[in-house]
Amino acid sequence: MTKTPRRRRPGRPAAVAAAGLSADAIIERSLELAKQHPVEEISVVSVARELGVAAALIHYYVRGGRDALTSGIINAFYRHLLADWPATSGDWRVDLNATSRYIFRTFTSYPGVASYVGSRNRFRIFQDVADEERDYGALAIERFVSVVRAAPVSVERAGIYAHLLLEFLVSSAYGTTRNRWPGQHPDFINEKVAELDPDVFPNLHATASSLVSLDGEKALDEVLALFINGLATGR
Repeated sequence: MTKTPRRRRPGRPAAVAAAGLSADAIIERSLELAKQHPVEEISVVSVARELGVAAALIHYYVRGGRDALTSGIINAFYRHLLADWPATSGDWRVDLNATSRYIFRTFTSYPGVASYVGSRNRFRIFQDVADEERDYGALAIERFVSVVRAAPVSVERAGIYAHLLLEFLVSSAYGTTRNRWPGQHPDFINEKVAELDPDVFPNLHATASSLVSLDGEKALDEVLALFINGLATGR
């Protein structure tokens, strides 16, 4: 008598258990990919290929396809950002300096996230989370704004300054990972300036030495000094 093949009951794909997959594991591996690839290039298919599984297994846990994966990656990044957030010292200058440097360096560690947050609107802050999940993007921005609000400025200006400073931190982190700072190309810039007539380009010749010393870290030093000095005026 021929046995009738048993049908698998509806539910998770049979290979899921063997693959050891979970939603958190998939998102964490996807976030690791963001150290090498722009988030917008990380897809369900590319993650499945990275993990050596079928795309259906990714879809099973990351319900919502590409958007859910993207939001999950950005949300996981903000969760990591919050995990090692600098402790509050009680001095707003110290706190703003430490927090800004921490954010800059964390974004620099994830070039793919810096690229996405610096060039996209969707999921750059607010995430598509279920009722039982936490929006770590919103929590991170709340924490950062609280640091700026500790300065002697109005609530309105605190919001403006927090946005402007965060824009700088993200864009300068991305610029650092893409080697876009003058200080990352000193020989090339010096060579080009040397070819220019100093009578026609006196300002480029006068500022070339300072220009080629400017990298992401030095830019951060200069901008933070400007911001902190400006905030100290209470304006």
